Amino acid sequence: MPQLLRHAPPGNLNDFDALPGARDRWHSYITQTLADAVGNIERLGLTAATGGGAVLPRFHDGQKLEPGQPVLTLPVLWNAFPKKLLSRFGRDKAMVVADMLWPLTQAGNAPGEDFDPLSPQSRDIVDRARWWFRPHDEYCEWRIERDAATQRLQRVVFTVESPEYWMALHTGRLPHLRSDDAPWQPLFDFAGSPTLVARLYSTLLGQEVAAQDLCDVGGSYDVHNRWNTSHGIVHLTHPVNALCTHVRLCADSTVCRHDRTGRLITEATAFCCAQPSGDPNTHADPTIAGSVNALVRQGAWVALADPVGIVIDDVDISGWSLPNGVSPLDCLQIVRGEPGSILRLVVQAPPNSGLLLDELRIGGEPLRHGGQIAECITVKAQLRCSLPGTAAPLTALAPAREPHLIHANRRLLRCLSAGLPAPSGCTSAFGPIAVPPL
Repeated sequence: MPQLLRHAPPGNLNDFDALPGARDRWHSYITQTLADAVGNIERLGLTAATGGGAVLPRFHDGQKLEPGQPVLTLPVLWNAFPKKLLSRFGRDKAMVVADMLWPLTQAGNAPGEDFDPLSPQSRDIVDRARWWFRPHDEYCEWRIERDAATQRLQRVVFTVESPEYWMALHTGRLPHLRSDDAPWQPLFDFAGSPTLVARLYSTLLGQEVAAQDLCDVGGSYDVHNRWNTSHGIVHLTHPVNALCTHVRLCADSTVCRHDRTGRLITEATAFCCAQPSGDPNTHADPTIAGSVNALVRQGAWVALADPVGIVIDDVDISGWSLPNGVSPLDCLQIVRGEPGSILRLVVQAPPNSGLLLDELRIGGEPLRHGGQIAECITVKAQLRCSLPGTAAPLTALAPAREPHLIHANRRLLRCLSAGLPAPSGCTSAFGPIAVPPL
């Protein structure tokens, strides 16, 4: 018997209830996405036998496979503030640039490339930008709101909601994992409601949003519309913060890898570098990849817990303080989701307190940037794992990618397909003259 009846919407939200058949369509979309991820592993020839004789990869759709053994749900936790910004800029400058929108043209930059939104050399790129994203690549993004006259910080809004969910609510063709040869094909159709999405935007943002403002020139949903970038925040905007990206990383991580000497790779960052997907310069990807693979190496079968997606697990307010004995806990408002599974979080001074948010201190520092709050946020993915009665031995493959140290900043790694020479300005991280990152 399957473990689940059907895949639920993220955070068990009820927005689909206004759209007949939408819940079933979302279930089908998640089922297909997971099936494509499983298919990519099957094409590698990596399967394992269950006690019932079925031959399947160790990554599976928990809705389809009954492992026949007790199932445990395990959290994978990481920090919300982008590690890559810390590595590139140091903490003080990272706090500043993290509060800024970045031109979407810079989203695909390789680690170590020189775009700096504060640099005069980047002025032309910024001036010519038409679409924007937030440089938060840990599956959690935020937007700060300041008083127009005084520039004092009034509130910070965080979200972990995926763009795919909002595309499904609106209308359009969603990406799902088809194959390693063509991993992003927009082939899954949804018949949503632009009017419903505009109404949800208006409710979340507290101001009237017209349906046409959320569409691109072709009439499709615009993930980077102004109400989700310059004028507000509803869901994730960074291209890597996609549900498909998360699913593929988890599936890829069930494949063990060995190094050049044939030794099994077990360290999380090195393992993330050896996989075909994942960014070793983030908190999220090495943590997810390393956690999944550690379970697989112990013989476990792994599935994504339902609902499939990322949530905010916790906000650590132990170092927070406000004047007049006001409780920092009253600054937190869960708008979507629930404690331990938060999708949208608003942080602002408690109503009727007579305070502004910038009077909050975190670790003794006055609050000036949204990133100070992000440092206190723990993001979570959940895995379901079980130990079957019998399973085929693990097979480790050669690395799909290899890491290279960037000369200009040894805190960053650049991963290229295995066997390619180190690019200009880089040295193989495992070469004879390589120096470990700081």
